[in-house]
Amino acid sequence: MRKFKSLIYVHDKTSCSHLHQIFNHEFQLNVTYKKKEFLVQTLNKDIDIGIICCCYADEKELNELVEIKEKADHLPLIICSKIPNPDFISTGVKKGLDHFILCNMPREKIRSRIKTVILKDGLRIFIKDHINPDVVSPYTERIITEILHMLPKQMKIFELAKSLDISTRWTQFQFKNIFGITYSTLMQRIRVYQALHLMKNTQLDNTEIAMKLSYSDENSLYRIFRKELRFSPTKARNYLRNTTPEKLLDQ
Repeated sequence: MRKFKSLIYVHDKTSCSHLHQIFNHEFQLNVTYKKKEFLVQTLNKDIDIGIICCCYADEKELNELVEIKEKADHLPLIICSKIPNPDFISTGVKKGLDHFILCNMPREKIRSRIKTVILKDGLRIFIKDHINPDVVSPYTERIITEILHMLPKQMKIFELAKSLDISTRWTQFQFKNIFGITYSTLMQRIRVYQALHLMKNTQLDNTEIAMKLSYSDENSLYRIFRKELRFSPTKARNYLRNTTPEKLLDQ
């Protein structure tokens, strides 16, 4: 199982005592001490997550963090600090900074939290990549949020319509307008994306992955891979040794 690749921006070279004790031990680590360099490196598609060390949780730094978030919105980001400052976190959340950790948390909790952010935010970014940039709809963010909340359950489009409080026909129209593809087509791509990430980053076998994605058996996983990628899950595992799920889906 590979280590996730993390890019860390540290404000003060001497401030992060846990930098190598925790992050370097658990992840493939690339460290920068300059904001400009950090933003450039976020464009590397092999990076799984950006971590910003704000050891003293100074609320004056929030504007800089929001700026980084806006410029690196294509990458999952998490803010790390030493001090549990509720005002810093609550104000940050209001400004769009979704994920925070404390560097004195137990190592396993930090690892689990970062992994969760990578998988959930990575999926959100993957879905957003399918949006037609010329379309503005009040339903876009609501649809994405509902999809993320219902996974791994296989929700039907009439259930999505009910959660949005609109008709099934209007939901179908909005979906095709926003994403340029049908609901079932996007959901299939999402499930293949999830399966590829589990293959790349866990030791689960195909049957276990199928169960995690709410399929009845491995044959269901095989069918969606053949339909979406035109090759089997086993062949996908071989390809993933030298590429990422995103690149494999783009082929």
